[in-house]
Amino acid sequence: MDDKFQPIVQEAVDLIWKHNDAKSREKGQAMLRRAAEDGDAEAWALLSLTYLGAPWVGENSNFEKDIAEAEHCLKKSLSEGSPVGLLAILARRGLYPTEEFDFWDYWADEKETAVVEMEEYTEGDGNGEGLAAYLLGMAYLRGGIDILTGKRLEKRERQQLAKPFLEHARTQGIRLNCNPEEMSKPDDSDADWRLKLWLQNGLVITFDRYDTEEFQTALEIMEDTYKVIELYHDKDYLSVRQTEDNYELHAMLNGQAALRREESSEQVLCLLQSWHKGKTDLSSEDWQNDDQAVQYVKWQRYLDNAEVCKNRDDIEEMVTALKQAANMDCGKAMVRLGCYHQEKREKDAAKQWFLQAIKTEAHDDVKDACYYLGCLEDGPLAVQYLKKAAEMGAASAWAKLGNCYSQGMGTPMDSEKAMTCYQKGADLGDYEALYVMACSCRSEGGTWQDIPKAISCLRKVVSEENDWQNEARLLLAQVFMAQNPGKNADRVESLLAETKYAKYFPGWLELAHYYKAHGRIYQYGQDMDALIKAGYEPAIKEKEDMYRGSEWSILF
Repeated sequence: MDDKFQPIVQEAVDLIWKHNDAKSREKGQAMLRRAAEDGDAEAWALLSLTYLGAPWVGENSNFEKDIAEAEHCLKKSLSEGSPVGLLAILARRGLYPTEEFDFWDYWADEKETAVVEMEEYTEGDGNGEGLAAYLLGMAYLRGGIDILTGKRLEKRERQQLAKPFLEHARTQGIRLNCNPEEMSKPDDSDADWRLKLWLQNGLVITFDRYDTEEFQTALEIMEDTYKVIELYHDKDYLSVRQTEDNYELHAMLNGQAALRREESSEQVLCLLQSWHKGKTDLSSEDWQNDDQAVQYVKWQRYLDNAEVCKNRDDIEEMVTALKQAANMDCGKAMVRLGCYHQEKREKDAAKQWFLQAIKTEAHDDVKDACYYLGCLEDGPLAVQYLKKAAEMGAASAWAKLGNCYSQGMGTPMDSEKAMTCYQKGADLGDYEALYVMACSCRSEGGTWQDIPKAISCLRKVVSEENDWQNEARLLLAQVFMAQNPGKNADRVESLLAETKYAKYFPGWLELAHYYKAHGRIYQYGQDMDALIKAGYEPAIKEKEDMYRGSEWSILF
């Protein structure tokens, strides 16, 4: 495969990261600088590493650490759409709000495409490809890819994904530290206030170095990107959350908690800028510091801490933080503790937390507790809790209640009531209910009776990640085949291919059959072989049946 990097960049990487003498490294840095100034965006990215200090260029490096210059080089690289610039950023931190704009300019919302492009820069035996492989491995290890894609992976998954890239880097002679904690130490900074951004998936990015332009940009993209924007110093903080109606500001200053709501983003920006300059003040009448407001602010802080602990796999501390909030009568914390014990199959402990949450005052907490109790209990008691949750607006409760009526669980079987429940759940956007409503458009004999309705329901289910997405992809492909197999061929194949990538075996097997039906025997054989290796019984049985009919031996 052709190398992705220019020869001058390849040679510079060799001099800096494979030689151990100051003269070679200085020459390599000068070569990167020359290539960068001549318009090489990848060179800007690699040049940034030389200003980060010993861990990034070797312990015996004579390069002067200059974080400001490193950040300048990174911004130049990313602003020119370099996947390597993105790699160099994610290997050590997340994207600044202003960098999010640069990302959107080149990749729009195609985050998976950006990952593929980054991976392409690791393919090859050049020095640059080896260093890119190291950066991608580190981006996986420290959660940088999670930050980019919004998909939160377990630590073990990140390690598995990082391993082949780090091994490739070592094969190419790149022997930098692979400990993400040592490579991501906070920069030396005299900033009074650090900027913390809570992403929608719960991950947190922290910056020591920033300017107030980042506040404005963060507020502009907050709805789609951030759950919380926060300034903090020791135990003092100012955090901003966006609700449907306004902005909610939580503050803690010298042990005093306060709550404030603002409709204008301009006013929120002014407050952030004032705190950044050290002009902190909670004496204004706009700040609420009554007992209820103070309790609410403290609740949210414990919940935030619990989420941080969960993200770093510190489950014990997560539980401690949730219990601290629960001890202050926080129903949301009680529900989360119930879910924690439910995941551990500790039914009695889970039930106790849900029952406590029902006694609290917050509508959503009571609703959620009723829903989980309905899923936890059996018989009439399950139906009772699900009814209450559904009446309080829990969309998923309608689907579960529909299951009770359709299967006669805890209540007499009643197909009419079941469909009424499913329809109510579908109207509220519940994915299971939408899927069931789509299934109801097909007769027992398999004939589709209302294809437009089925398509409408299933498109909503496949639109974003959820537990029913792959089942819906398979069913939608079947609907399209029934509607017009020729016209919808590309749609069908695309939907089935998505089930394959998600390792949803029923859809993957359907894709194999689709290939066979269209004479694409090689692809059929490849997918069948993969399914059999994965231990999927229907595929194994199909192979055995084909052997008996001699068809398999002909194909393979």
